[in-house]
Amino acid sequence: MFRRTSRLAVFGLVAGALAVTTTTPAQAASYTEGFDNVAALTSWKVVNLSNPDQPVAATSWQQGDPANFPAQSGAENSYIGVSYEAGFPDASAWLISPQQTSLSSTDALNFWTRVEGSTYPDRIEVRMSTNGSCNPGTTTDGVGDFTTLLGAINPDQVVNGYPTVWTQYNLPLTGLSTTNVSGCVAFRYYVKDTQRNGLYVGIDSVAFTDNASTACTTAQASATSAQATVTSATSTLTAANQTVTTAKKVLKKAKKKLKKARKADAPEKKIKKLKKKVKKAKKALKRARAKAATATTALTNAQAALAAAQASTTSSCP
Repeated sequence: MFRRTSRLAVFGLVAGALAVTTTTPAQAASYTEGFDNVAALTSWKVVNLSNPDQPVAATSWQQGDPANFPAQSGAENSYIGVSYEAGFPDASAWLISPQQTSLSSTDALNFWTRVEGSTYPDRIEVRMSTNGSCNPGTTTDGVGDFTTLLGAINPDQVVNGYPTVWTQYNLPLTGLSTTNVSGCVAFRYYVKDTQRNGLYVGIDSVAFTDNASTACTTAQASATSAQATVTSATSTLTAANQTVTTAKKVLKKAKKKLKKARKADAPEKKIKKLKKKVKKAKKALKRARAKAATATTALTNAQAALAAAQASTTSSCP
């Protein structure tokens, strides 16, 4: 959907708040959001601080676009997304959660995220405000009240540094010395040099978990999901390797027939026909090998994700 040409196009005005918080602050233990209808949200807000001295996009965080990729859960568009068009030359678009009234060090933020592609590196920071104000400030590089960095996905903005498939994250709310803290967490789309970096990021299935037991359950679910991904990736690679084997046999057979025809001094018309078959078989083998390489990378990534999920389960389920 998004094109890398004409990156200097004139953007619209600064995006306003997605919605003003008008409801009673939610308790951390009970809050979940699947972004089924972003326009109808009443407790999340968007603040776009992308270079306030430059025009920025009229929209930053908005309803997910299934033309880029479908949601992690629910309807195809039931997630929230943001693109590099949030600002130029740098993007700093904040998605701020509803205010929570009972945050503690045993709470965690759980969510899923992915990007459209890895060629143009994206970055998300997950930050926490604990003074009750939940104000991200007024500058592109500032963080306002959100001084606690819970984690960052692809912090150095490197190619292939952000997952291109839906991946689950569980971030403990570290740094809280007391219970019943009032505050917010925020997803900050923070991409430097949007002329060359950034494409499209999605967030889905956000939830606050409230104690070690819940964290254990989440970790176990993540490990189960990761194992299923490994199983699927293994099956895909097996099929891809079989296709390579078959393509090799076809090419070998085609070469053998061509060699036999040449040896028998067959008519040029037949030789030409057999050459085309060899060429076609070579192309088929090349495509098969490329798919096998992609499947190998997918399996490697899935195995790494499983290892991480298993490690999380070990630490969360004593």
